[in-house]
Amino acid sequence: MTTRRRALQRLASLAAGAASLRAFAARPARRIGILSEASAEPGKATLNWEPDFWEAMAQRGWVVGRNVVVERAFASWRSDRLPALADELVKKRVDLIVSFGDQDAMVAAARATRTIPIVLFDAFDPVEEGLVESLARPGRNVTGISLVRGPEFALKRLEYLRAVAPDAKRLAWLWGHERTLAARVDGSGYDIADWLATAAQKMQFETVVYRVTTAAAIDGALADAKSRGVQALTANGFPIYLARRAVVDFALRERLPSAFAYGGFVEDGGLLSYAAADAEADLLFRRWVEYVDRILRGAKPAEMPVIAADRYDLQINLRTAATLGLTIPPSILSRADALVR
Repeated sequence: MTTRRRALQRLASLAAGAASLRAFAARPARRIGILSEASAEPGKATLNWEPDFWEAMAQRGWVVGRNVVVERAFASWRSDRLPALADELVKKRVDLIVSFGDQDAMVAAARATRTIPIVLFDAFDPVEEGLVESLARPGRNVTGISLVRGPEFALKRLEYLRAVAPDAKRLAWLWGHERTLAARVDGSGYDIADWLATAAQKMQFETVVYRVTTAAAIDGALADAKSRGVQALTANGFPIYLARRAVVDFALRERLPSAFAYGGFVEDGGLLSYAAADAEADLLFRRWVEYVDRILRGAKPAEMPVIAADRYDLQINLRTAATLGLTIPPSILSRADALVR
């Protein structure tokens, strides 16, 4: 009798699961809006991170063209277009908006709607920008992932750069956005260039900030940096990451100590990086997809904490240090999580 009862319970469970799957498949397609300051990849209609995102979404049952409709709104590096693009997504009645690393896009989305869920990846300082009330309790329709933690993150990177290049004075800072005035949801703003300069000043650097979003702009900034006789270089922002080979080659050619916010620069020949560990970044990307999935199934963003990176890696390229004639202090070597030899 016990065996028969268990068999019946198992059949009932399977039937319920099948019914749940049929109900899920029968739902109307969900509309996901992608708001970005960037532009699509050359010759494509999508952003470079989308293939990994949609593959992970498909593993959770969300397939474009089957039960997902995608509405893309790209500003092509013109941040002044973002408010109108965000409004268009709202008018299209998307079920959810995602934004990847674009601070102005995140703010534009949050201004456009207080009801449509917004899920962010690589938010810079979501509390400062008014996107959430706190990381633990967002309190509104916005949540997501934060890989960096405001000015302290940049300052730590410069501390390492100063330690390995004690004689460098003038610093070129490539900023991968068209402007340094960051918007807040309440309509105010703050100039990131101010705290860039403040962070650099604490480490005794004179700073020249270059706002760049295209390969041509990066080339122009590097040429100007050379004419100004800069003695060190740092950079952050996705456009610069895409052009990292040119940036690293310039730093090597001009014998400039360099520090970056992404480990990929060090692998390509940059001197050092202080960034969220690769394994941590991969995990957080999966958590981002999980958040999108959960919200599409009914979870509330206001009740989902913003997840911040817990582990940051210091990577140092010893070959580059030797090329530049730099000796890495033992105290810094002992802190390094990865050494490129």
